[in-house]
Amino acid sequence: MRGCLFSLDSFYSKLDWIFPLYFGVYFIEFYFGLWGISTAVKFLCILLSFLFAIHIINNTDKGYGIRGFFTLFYFYYIFTGVFYAFNDVPFKCYLNEIFNSIPAMFFFYVGMAEKRTGEQFYDRFLKYCSLCMLIGLALYVTTPGWYLSRRIEIAEKTSWSGTRYNEDSILTNLRFSSFLIEEYEVEVFAMVALAIACFLFFKKNNVGKKWLGVFLIIINYVAAVLTQQRVAMAAATFTVFFYMIYGVKRGHGKQSRAMFITLVSLVVVAGALVFFYLGD
Repeated sequence: MRGCLFSLDSFYSKLDWIFPLYFGVYFIEFYFGLWGISTAVKFLCILLSFLFAIHIINNTDKGYGIRGFFTLFYFYYIFTGVFYAFNDVPFKCYLNEIFNSIPAMFFFYVGMAEKRTGEQFYDRFLKYCSLCMLIGLALYVTTPGWYLSRRIEIAEKTSWSGTRYNEDSILTNLRFSSFLIEEYEVEVFAMVALAIACFLFFKKNNVGKKWLGVFLIIINYVAAVLTQQRVAMAAATFTVFFYMIYGVKRGHGKQSRAMFITLVSLVVVAGALVFFYLGD
């Protein structure tokens, strides 16, 4: 039923705005140091998935046995909680999984139940994720005082050794993490956004949108590389080259060349800047 409050259409229309909301709330959290309010967005996702769970499960595609295989693994993962009775690991670790991993895994069914053919979710995620990376890059380069204060605060909260940090030590060890807690989140988000940007770049026919696509590819590629995570650096480079080959194979050689020339130029300029101005 299309107009019903608890219909799948209603669920997916709300889901389209989850990541824009998440990035917006995260910036407020980071700027004011109000740690934990982004958790409310995660809780909202969990609540939404519970409210629509029956509709979602009833509408999932059988997926040639994939759904059944995943369901088996899902229940095994949930019931591993019994091992906490004798594995000498604090039960709060399992509660952490209950809140983070198990609801997130349910979104496997969310993906299988979606029947929409549009790109609303991907477009919104790409735009707001890229904005998050762009703001993060500006902060990473300019390093304003409040930004460094927040990064010091985060580093001291997450340090197992109880190390005390100052501006010099944090700058020495600073990896790109935008205004998110850590670089691992940026690594995942930037990689997903990069893949979406590459796909849409070859799909769009409007020239202006193509140049916007190149810009979004560059932003997310740079963000992934600056996390200094080897997986992100390798995967981002592989993704870009994969889509260049994909473009040639699909008759979009001109776009592939434009992407290649742009990225090579970027690497040359970045390398020159590092060599001449940041050699130390």
